[in-house]
Amino acid sequence: MFGTWRDVSKNMFGKGLTTMAGWGLWISFAFTALPANAETVMVRSGNGSVGQRDNEVTFLLGPPNSDFGAPFLSADFLNAQNGPAALIVSPNPLWISGLNEDTSAKWIGTNPNSEFSGNTALYAVPFLLTNAFSSATLTLHYAADDTLAFEGFGGIFLNGTAVCTSLIQIGFSREHTLTCNNVGSLLQKGANWMYFDVVNLEAGSGLLFSATITTTDIVVPSINPGGVVNAASSVPGAVAPGSIASVYGNFPLGAPFQASGTPWPINLSGLSIEFGGIQSPLFYVSSALVNLQVPWELAGQAEAPLIATAGNQIGSPQMASLVPFAPGIFSVNAEGTGQGAILDSRYRLIDLANPALAGDVIEIYCTGLGPVTDRPPTGSPALANPLSVTVQTPTVAIGGKFALVLFSGLSPGSVGLYQINARIPSGIVTGTSVPVGVAIGGVESNSVTIAVGPFPASPNPQPAIASVLPSSTSVGTTSLTVMVQGSGFINSSAVTFNGVLHAASLVSSGQLTIVLGTSDLANVGTYPITVTNPAPGGGVSPAIAFTVVPAQAGLTGTWAGGWGSIPTPSAYGSLSATLTQTGSSLTGSIALDSVCFPGGPLSGTVNDGNISATISISGVRLAALGGTVDAASGNIAGLYAVLSGACAGDYGVFALKRSK
Repeated sequence: MFGTWRDVSKNMFGKGLTTMAGWGLWISFAFTALPANAETVMVRSGNGSVGQRDNEVTFLLGPPNSDFGAPFLSADFLNAQNGPAALIVSPNPLWISGLNEDTSAKWIGTNPNSEFSGNTALYAVPFLLTNAFSSATLTLHYAADDTLAFEGFGGIFLNGTAVCTSLIQIGFSREHTLTCNNVGSLLQKGANWMYFDVVNLEAGSGLLFSATITTTDIVVPSINPGGVVNAASSVPGAVAPGSIASVYGNFPLGAPFQASGTPWPINLSGLSIEFGGIQSPLFYVSSALVNLQVPWELAGQAEAPLIATAGNQIGSPQMASLVPFAPGIFSVNAEGTGQGAILDSRYRLIDLANPALAGDVIEIYCTGLGPVTDRPPTGSPALANPLSVTVQTPTVAIGGKFALVLFSGLSPGSVGLYQINARIPSGIVTGTSVPVGVAIGGVESNSVTIAVGPFPASPNPQPAIASVLPSSTSVGTTSLTVMVQGSGFINSSAVTFNGVLHAASLVSSGQLTIVLGTSDLANVGTYPITVTNPAPGGGVSPAIAFTVVPAQAGLTGTWAGGWGSIPTPSAYGSLSATLTQTGSSLTGSIALDSVCFPGGPLSGTVNDGNISATISISGVRLAALGGTVDAASGNIAGLYAVLSGACAGDYGVFALKRSK
């Protein structure tokens, strides 16, 4: 049963916890470390092949045939950062071929022909610094065609501020060197930008440079007050001997570094931490965070000092509290909350995609469970034979119920990592976020979650109706499709008209359609429409009214109105109509005061509040009409189009209102 734990625990801690605790590596751009905690960053022009874009260097192209306006604005620098990649170009025969200081640097320009017809450009190059500092020196080797610092408003910038303005020399036929001190105040920890304003005075344009920014500040390692926390739960305060702790502070490291195996070393990348006079084994170190094992030898002490050492620089001690038990459960988000680092019997994470069931045995990975039998040496991994079992048996609560603990001890093959095997109790409330907690020695851990099935059915939404289209029709209509618009509609939504269930077609979560028949529309009145969603959840929507109007409210009768031509806005006039509606059929006549035609017999249809008709004389279709009908208020409106005769192709709008 326990035979494969060694591989699993190595995977969880050697890789999984690296991700969960945010211990991933960050590598700075062209970074190298110097003695005495100094830092040097190299920034250069193009690095690749001639004729290729260098994505590390971007540019902002200036106005045609002129330089940028002075001074530069912050938007100019931002636009340069987001601009296109600079092109690595072959040097013009008059240009120097390269820099003695840095043969990797390449000439860059703005376009493939920049050595023949260049453009004024503001070049932007990023670089990273791992520490904030007060003093720094910029050393620059360069050649620029045609010049830098044109018109005296700066040609070299750090984070948007002009530097070295009095030292800049022009010329592209030889290498220039300048050293600019006291630029530290312009720099910041993390991302920085160097800009070059290259001015094109004649046909060719380009830039070749190699810059180093060097700091000589002595950075003494320091640990933040209260900076020692449980590596699993992220809870500050007391930690337990033998457990894994995270230590926050300021450590002079150029890049993170991680132990390559076990036992863990007591020095990583030149950094060591003494905990209570004992060198702590280190798993991961960076400029702001160290993960280490609290030495087993500190058992029985209430507090102990931590002292960080880097090179020959020794930091001030920072006191940390110690307790026998400080349980913490590892989580996927590295913050000790949410999805726990808890596996099933096949070593798969128990989450929404892989839920556990009542009765399953789960493996909970944690730290800080206190003393164990057969304790391994500090920094060394636990053995599989004999197993290192906790002196006290923890209690495990899953979903508010106590679980049977089958094993509690160090996970073989790992340093400071504990493992609890427990059985999920029956009768718990299942779900996607069932809480899991551990307690030992009277101390409770953080709470994480797992997924335990079967999941309860997701509740159906509460439906709501916003409108129905159409909202009315005339009595005696034989068939009418009504669109119900609102929210919360599902496949099993039921629609009732006047208390009678109707088959509904789901268009979307916001639209349903039903068909009303002769029996629904046989009597004048106002009738409620409701939508019902079944349990779980669901419910009945508030009703919305649908009106069946008297037959005389149909289109039968006399109408009067007006028309207007769209191509010829000055052409407009009046029209009248006598209409007869029989079901969906429409007949009658229409008269217009138009020079195009006087009107004539009309025939067409009325469906779902829409009218479509033609005007014909002796079988010749003179015009077509189309529009919408509001029978209840007595209005017709739409568009007409002339189909034949002298005015063929004319079109416009019309409107009619019932006369009687």
